[in-house]
Amino acid sequence: MNPLVSICVPVYNVAPYIDGCVRSLMEQDYANIEYVFVNDGSTDDSVQRLEEELKNYPQRQEMVSVYHNDRNHGLAYTRRIAIEKATGEYIACVDSDDWIDRHYISSLIREAISKKADMVAAPFVEHAGNRAETHNANSEQTSIWCKLIKRELFICHRCFAPEGLDYGEDRIATLQLRHYAAATSCINDAYYHYVHQPNSITSTKTDYHFDCLIRYWQEAERLMREWGVWEQYAERFHKEQVEDKITLMLNCRSMAARKKYADLYRENELSSLRGLLPGFRLMGRLVHYRLWPLISIYQIYLDWLIDHKNK
Repeated sequence: MNPLVSICVPVYNVAPYIDGCVRSLMEQDYANIEYVFVNDGSTDDSVQRLEEELKNYPQRQEMVSVYHNDRNHGLAYTRRIAIEKATGEYIACVDSDDWIDRHYISSLIREAISKKADMVAAPFVEHAGNRAETHNANSEQTSIWCKLIKRELFICHRCFAPEGLDYGEDRIATLQLRHYAAATSCINDAYYHYVHQPNSITSTKTDYHFDCLIRYWQEAERLMREWGVWEQYAERFHKEQVEDKITLMLNCRSMAARKKYADLYRENELSSLRGLLPGFRLMGRLVHYRLWPLISIYQIYLDWLIDHKNK
């Protein structure tokens, strides 16, 4: 069996990385691949670099499509457009600043066929500066970009994040995909390489991230109630809500934003701290009791700790 795989790649201002990404996509050892690139209003020369790199792979040209949004719409919208334009039986999403080893698609396809899986997750290697850390695959991974997924799941069940929800967009999509997938599986080899950008949307926490968090949990609760399983998972979800809130509090540099969202999920805050890492528990209690001067001191300590670790 040789099913068509559509690799979907949103492109936005990734000029330093797009060449390496494209090379890794074109050099896959699996032949039956369709490539769908969607430019989300890039203001640098990402698209020019993309087009130049594609010229080096004439054997793949007829399976490449490049689309352009009318303006910058964000990742959730652009990823949906790419998947809707795709025609493959399976979808593999790759971010345009990441890259994949040449066996990535073939390994996922073999697993999908042998296990009759609608969705196959893969381990990935996270690159942050000079540090590389491997993350194992599991069925509850929330990222879209280290999976092979039946396209019909996206299309038939509209497993997409709402436009504008560009922080947590993968989580809402994978929540739906896991619900509708009849069978899931994992591979063992880490062929996906995720590049952590220090200035990416996931790195600098602001009011926008808190607003996205609220939207995500509202949508997640709506779906779980629609599926009739909210009561079954409510306690777990409440704990995850608090953990998400504290994660943002730890990574937010604005004390005004911390104060603004201090009441978020407050009713479950203290009871949900058990089981969290000590640093999360400490921040949770500091926020719960509004100990803002101590939070400032704790932030200074964390900054020192990070600087010391990176030296």
